[in-house]
Amino acid sequence: MKLLSAETQILLKVTGINLTDNQLTRLGPYLVPVRRMEIVAGSVRSPASEFARRGSSVLALDHASGVLAVGSSDGDSSLRNTERFASPEMAVRVFLSSSDEPAGSAQRLSRSGAVLALIEGLIPFRSRSVALLALVEGFIAFLALYIAVLVRFETPFSHIRLLEQQLGPLWPRALLFSLIVVLSLSAFGLYSARQRQLSGVLVRVVVALIIASCGVAALFYLVPSLRLWRGVEALAVIAAGCGVMLSRLLLAVSRGLGSNGR
Repeated sequence: MKLLSAETQILLKVTGINLTDNQLTRLGPYLVPVRRMEIVAGSVRSPASEFARRGSSVLALDHASGVLAVGSSDGDSSLRNTERFASPEMAVRVFLSSSDEPAGSAQRLSRSGAVLALIEGLIPFRSRSVALLALVEGFIAFLALYIAVLVRFETPFSHIRLLEQQLGPLWPRALLFSLIVVLSLSAFGLYSARQRQLSGVLVRVVVALIIASCGVAALFYLVPSLRLWRGVEALAVIAAGCGVMLSRLLLAVSRGLGSNGR
């Protein structure tokens, strides 16, 4: 906590927020003296304290909820386009990934940063290569749901917005689908540093995707607003399965070439 001012240390300590040395080191260049602000959401205003700034992006403590918040400010005392995070690591990642871009771009960066932190928090990765594999396969599963929707409704990608007007936003469903797929793969040991023979890996991929499809069906049943046609779910699982198996084959080939080179 040495990088923080005395006022910031007291502020975080009172609210029970603990930043690790690693988080403080990453925030170091952007730490600023504490400044009182207001988080503005429509007509609702809530008190906050800024303690880190990166361009127009601000990392602050939301006094109303007692969590960290990331938003944008043009130099005044108002904090807008704000997202709150119960996890300090998520807040730090989103803050460090933000930039002086339009609000839509900043929100997309916030979502991607939150996804990265959530996946890394849920799965105990032991190496960067394994973490990268999980992120790639999560992205494959994310795209798989979009592909499934486009195929099921025979719609070109250029009309995706029109389709979303009828079905609702697709990205929350795709995000949940990708998380369930990655968690299922992790549960079957497919993100461990040591992988068995390729045939055994592919068998476990198939079983993991079957479990994932059951989890997706249960989630969409419990949350009707996210529900999609069963045909879409089946196509998404098949597309994700093909993509994951391809990634595993490419990984096996690259490892084989690497060992031959040595």
